[in-house]
Amino acid sequence: GPAAPRPAQAAVISLPDPSADRVLGQINYTNSENDILYHPSGVAVASDGRLFVVESFGHEVSSWPSAAAFASADAPDLVIGAYGDPPSASTFYQPESIAVDASDNLWVSDTFNHRVLRIPPPYTAGADLVLGQADFISNASNRGGPPAANTFNFPRGLAFDGAGNLYV
Repeated sequence: GPAAPRPAQAAVISLPDPSADRVLGQINYTNSENDILYHPSGVAVASDGRLFVVESFGHEVSSWPSAAAFASADAPDLVIGAYGDPPSASTFYQPESIAVDASDNLWVSDTFNHRVLRIPPPYTAGADLVLGQADFISNASNRGGPPAANTFNFPRGLAFDGAGNLYV
């Protein structure tokens, strides 16, 4: 049968020293027990220091109160989203990227639902805006039609520029 998925981890590295200071997803740098992240694929930090890690295969975003103060093996204090079929304002299907805007809204590229979601602080009520779909329960690629300015087909990367424009 297929091989079991390899445990994943995320490390914090303070440059110019290329060695990790702390690690998320396992209890230390060499032991893969107690894994808490499943295919981490993106990271973002809010203005208050809250750390977000998107877990593509876990269909969620895990969050810690402080990017500067977490300890290795700390469990997240907040988990946003879960797998959902049909989709909703609170579910993801293989999200791949996250970004935080100047108002500390969390943006998630919900890749396999062909949409981007905006989740406002305190990040516990689900999304309040969906891009790429007509509503929160639709998930057809390009809204089921040809590509258009208001549709997505597997959106992946997210970034904001200095003027607050979102790039997908």
